[in-house]
Amino acid sequence: MTHYYERIFADLGIEPAEALIVDDHPRFIDQAAQLGAHTVLIGPKSPGERQPDLHLASLAELPAHIHRFN
Repeated sequence: MTHYYERIFADLGIEPAEALIVDDHPRFIDQAAQLGAHTVLIGPKSPGERQPDLHLASLAELPAHIHRFN
C-alpha cells in the first residue's frame, strides 16, 4: 500500500500538490501528505500521524470547506 498514491498520481499524470485526498484512515492521509498532496481526514485522528490540512468529523462538512483548496 505504500505506493498506492504514487501510482494514482502517476496514472493520472498529476503532481501530488495538485491533488486533494479525502480519506477516513489517518495512515493513508499520512502517505498522501508525505508525497505533497493536500489532505482531509474524516473522523478521529490517531496519535503520531501527520496532521492533515483539514480534519472534519463528517464528510457532510466538506462542502463548506472545499473553497480552501482552490
